Amino acid sequence: MRALLAVASLVALLLAGSVTAQRRPATLAPVTAAERSGFAATATADELRTFLEAVVALAPPGRFAIEGFGTSEAGRDMLAVDVPPSRATSSDDPPLRVLVVANIHAGEVCGKEAVQILLREIAQGEHAGITATCHLRVVPNYNVDGNEAVSPRNRVSQNGPIQGVGRRENELGLDLNRDCVKAESAEFRALLGLMRAFDPHVVFDLHTTDGSPHGYHVTYATSQCTNVDPQLDAYARNELLLATRARLLERHGFRSFDYGNVEGGGQPSWSSFDHTPRYLTNYVGLRNRISLLSEAYAYDPFEVRVRSTRAFVLAALDRLVADRARIAALCAAADRICAEGRVTPGFGTDTILAEGEEGEVLWGTWDALPTEGGRARLVRRTEFEPRRMTIRTRFVSRAFRPLPAGGWAVITPSEGTLRNLRDHGIAFRELTSDTTATASSFVPTSGDRAARPFQGHRTITLRGEWRDGPRAFPAGTIVVPSRQPLARLAAQLLEPESEDGLATWEFFAERTVIASAKRDGEYPVVRLATLDALPLR
Repeated sequence: MRALLAVASLVALLLAGSVTAQRRPATLAPVTAAERSGFAATATADELRTFLEAVVALAPPGRFAIEGFGTSEAGRDMLAVDVPPSRATSSDDPPLRVLVVANIHAGEVCGKEAVQILLREIAQGEHAGITATCHLRVVPNYNVDGNEAVSPRNRVSQNGPIQGVGRRENELGLDLNRDCVKAESAEFRALLGLMRAFDPHVVFDLHTTDGSPHGYHVTYATSQCTNVDPQLDAYARNELLLATRARLLERHGFRSFDYGNVEGGGQPSWSSFDHTPRYLTNYVGLRNRISLLSEAYAYDPFEVRVRSTRAFVLAALDRLVADRARIAALCAAADRICAEGRVTPGFGTDTILAEGEEGEVLWGTWDALPTEGGRARLVRRTEFEPRRMTIRTRFVSRAFRPLPAGGWAVITPSEGTLRNLRDHGIAFRELTSDTTATASSFVPTSGDRAARPFQGHRTITLRGEWRDGPRAFPAGTIVVPSRQPLARLAAQLLEPESEDGLATWEFFAERTVIASAKRDGEYPVVRLATLDALPLR
């Protein structure tokens, strides 16, 4: 069996190479930095800009545009490539809006190189069936500061590029893929501005994964947050990802599977990553949109990782474009459910990884090659075999609280809180005078604060009880209606029991008081059953 699978693996790799070769344009000008170096290097920001400008010149006039959408913490330009649909569209046949984000971790550069190749192919007239009705925005180099810190000492175990990659964090040492709730980095605030303006139906998040020795070229996921719209979640999990997986193998020769790593000893399980929306893939789901995480395998050769990432994007786009009307309807319905106050069963907490089901995972191995620094570079072997184990790819919440019928009142909000809500696009109003209203207040009875800082914060977990009764609100209190399209996101940010909200990241730390025998508890966000009669502007 193992020998047969090894042969199958080799055939799949050859098939992937032959398909790629058939689709390469007759001339490769402009050439990416990776191609020019024989996939020994990755593009700097200047090399990327030069390549993109050449792609714009290669395309028909007006077909492509390079847009700046912000600046990094170090003041570097953040660039997006806009590719509108080639066919005229209308309100009756709107285009599918897709945002592709690469290089959020600048040591994981296969996505940055893959989207360059894809953009060149589109400029030369390829993939016309996708681009006719798809409006693409591509961010090839999201973590532009980390990208410039190239060193062969970064991600040493990764199988190339041997000339080095950038660092994981941005200029301030923040992991941009842990910033999607607190929104502290200039980079994520810029990306939020792009998402608010463009409002993509689908967001791709392109990575490279290390970890367990499996037999897949790509692993994937959609939002793992339990508070996303269930219809969008069902479509992404049960239809889109499965269709992408099949198409990726049949048309491009690359194996793929649900993202995971092996946990446990005697009875191992294949388990997914976290459910919290600090991750971009999870966060997008709270905006009532579809997210697609792609994780190329770090121990494949760099060129294979670039080609498999390109193929994943294409395979998914094929299905997305075919389903564009349905996707638009699902997104609109999710917005409408929130705006009409029909979110059920409510806001989920006490979340755990679901038990999962028994299944087969392709298991492989690698060779460890020594490097000059003494650490090993891992190179995946072509042999792999199926292993039975529990597959755990989704999370479940064990407690739900209905969203308040009126909304949330934030008493004496800080400037940081106001900016955060605006950046996320959360709608809110302000009390023009002091008033009293019936409210449901959270009384913290205990809490944990992390002993060590994480991403610049000692994260907080609160526990407590709810009490109903009259509450005095000073002028300047802001009121966040629960009937708005981003109600799911608003709940995630404001609820005191949220597993990844503003309370988690110390936004309310100065105003939060744990109840004791000597003092009452206090949390500065309360629930409102109605907004009627409140003096709002």
